[in-house]
Order: sequence, then structure tokens, then C-alpha cells
Amino acid sequence: MRTITTAFFSTLSAKQFCKALKWFLPWNISSWESGKNVGILEEKMKKLTTRKFAKSFYNCRSALYHGLKAIGVKAGDEVILQAYTCVSVPNAIIALGAKPVYVDIDQASLNIDPEKIKSAITNKTKCIIVQHTFGIPADLDKILALAVEHNLPVVEDAAHSLGASYNGRPIGSFGIFSVFSFGRDKVISGVNGGVLVTDKEEVFKKLPILETPAKKLIAKNLFYPIIAGKSRLTYDFFGLGKILIFSARKFHILPDITSAEENSCLANNIFNLSMPNPLADFINQELDILKKINDKRRELAKIYFHKLSDLKNWQLIFPALEQKQQESIFLRVTVLVPAEKREEIYQTLHQHKIILGRWYDKVIAPLSADLTQAQYLAGSCPIAEDVASRTLNLPNHRGINEVIAIKVADKIKELYGN
Repeated sequence: MRTITTAFFSTLSAKQFCKALKWFLPWNISSWESGKNVGILEEKMKKLTTRKFAKSFYNCRSALYHGLKAIGVKAGDEVILQAYTCVSVPNAIIALGAKPVYVDIDQASLNIDPEKIKSAITNKTKCIIVQHTFGIPADLDKILALAVEHNLPVVEDAAHSLGASYNGRPIGSFGIFSVFSFGRDKVISGVNGGVLVTDKEEVFKKLPILETPAKKLIAKNLFYPIIAGKSRLTYDFFGLGKILIFSARKFHILPDITSAEENSCLANNIFNLSMPNPLADFINQELDILKKINDKRRELAKIYFHKLSDLKNWQLIFPALEQKQQESIFLRVTVLVPAEKREEIYQTLHQHKIILGRWYDKVIAPLSADLTQAQYLAGSCPIAEDVASRTLNLPNHRGINEVIAIKVADKIKELYGN
């Protein structure tokens, strides 16, 4: 049996592999830094989110940083966000001199708990960032009502939620602005990439003209689908795939996911790069099949839920209402297991050639993130901390089909069904 993975180049497709090779052809290199693909992407994102304006960036954290700056977030302000998030979010806030104010989560959805936002609001609060964790929409009715009551703008962090909806409206259409990620292991991938959408012309006009990434950085991004494809094909061949990806990272052939400076929330010079033309090309191709990708994730999530929902001490994060199930896109199928058993479960299934995900396994991810520098006070969000210690993800990417999902679920039931 081939190894079943959850997050090992999970968004890679054969078409991306071929496109990456195409972009290295000599007559295409001159189009790396500019071309028609970025404009096409921005038009597609406006249509998808029903927004008036869209601007692309090299990554989502840059989109968030410049969006916050455009709405006036500055030194001394406070920005509300949830714990159980990526360090890129507080990093953007801290880079502006503002203070991240963490609010605990609702365990059923892994999103910010609306009931706990009110006590976090002060006269220094500038906005509320709403994350739709793993493609399950947050409770926008309650959050937006609270924001109106306190005259605060809402910013949507839709990095996990491209194609999700809430009460029939696209996620990304609610906030004063919204940001989407096209990084590795997101809904669709350009290797890197972010887009900000808004209806506010005054916000859009304040977004800056960005610097073009160096060709060396673009090349690293283009190497990613090529090396990823080779690594995935040879993963079970004497571990060759693992050796290949380890070597590529060691010798810095691939771009970093988050840098050491970002993990320490010290990065303030990384936000000014534009999206390269080839990465927009990757994204445009994937946007054309977005519905197909998300429909598949939903079906796999339903298989896992129906097969595993009765497991003792295993909690699958899955909306109770059918409408909410259809509106979620399940970037991750997340299960909470006893904290003291998580590593044992992970290693046991690994021995059976099933590699689960562990995202997020820290209240501010990744594991290397510095909580002190992120201005997170240990114990301040106990539910988020508990959930982070219990999180595992089940395989549900494009390389997983119904047969594989059933095989994974059956193995889990065989091992832990009693």
C-alpha cells in the first residue's frame, strides 16, 4: 500500500507540474515579473466574492498588513483576533505597531467565540479579524451585530475558505476587506499568493504599488511543483522522496513557508512584494475547478463523519446543520483526540502508512512560533490551547478518493473503535 498523506504537497496537480516546467522555457522567463495573469486573477476574485475591487500580493500576510494599514491601524491600536491561528496574522498586526488581542474559540467550529468578543473591546480597539477556520464559516450574524453595536469594522481572514459561503453569500463578501491565501496547503495553491478584496474605494486606493520579486525568488516558487511532484512519486521508493524534499529545503531551493523572523514576529520588511505572473497562472488554472475541488472535500468530510462520529473520545469538527455542511469547504477534516493519546495515535497510524496532519498543534502555529513575541499570554485562551493539544487532521485533499477515505476510516475504527 502506498503511503496516504494529509499535507504532503496536498494541493499539487499534474497540470501545475507541467506549467512550472513551461515557465522555465527561455522564451517565458521574460514574463515572470509581469504579464496578463495577475489582472485575470483579480477579475476572477472580484466575480467570485461579488466585490468591486481586488489587489494581489506575493502572500496573504502582505494583503492583511496593507489592508489593516489602509483602514488606519497604527501604533497603539488594538486588533481583536482569535487564538488557534497562524503567526502570520499577529505578525501583520505587530508590524504596524498595534497590539493583537486574542479571544478564545468555540470548540464546535474552531472559530472565534462571539460571546467572548465583547469583553475584549476597549476604546483602543480598531477592528475585529474573523478567521473562518479550516473552511467552516464563523458565526457572522452575531459578530457583525456586535461590530455594528460598537462601530467597529470587521476584517475577514478567508485564507482557509475560498469558495465557502454563509447564508448564501460568499465568504469574503462581508468584511470592510477580506484576504485570501494561495499558499501551499490552502484551498488551491499558487505556491505563494494572496488577494485582498473590498467594496471600499477609499481602502483600495490606499493600497501601495508593490515591488516585483527578484527572479531568484520566483524561480524558487517555480521549482516547488517540480520537486514536489518528484518527491511525491518517489516517497515510497526507499524514502527517496523524503530525501529529495529534505535536500531541497536544506539548500534553500524552495521558498520558506514562514521565516525565523516571522515566527518571532520580528518581520517588518516582507510585506511589499507583488504577485509574480507565473504564480497567478497557477491560481487561475485552479480557480476554474474550484467547485469540483470543494465538492470533493465535502464528500470526503461526510464519509469520515458518518464512519467515525461514534468513536469514543474522538470529536470530529463537522457542522450539525445540513446547510452549514454545504456552506463549509473543509480545508481540513479535523478531529480532536485525547491530548495524552495524540502522539501515540499519530505514530500508530504512521506505522500503517497513514500520515495524519497536526494543524494547528499550537495555539499560535507553527510550533516554532514565539508566543511571547506574538504577545500571547499563556492560559488566556484555554479552549484554544486545549484544542491545539488535541488536533489531528484526516486526509481529504485531491489525491484522496472515496475508496482511500473509507480505507483510512476503517483502519481508525479497527484500531480505536472499542
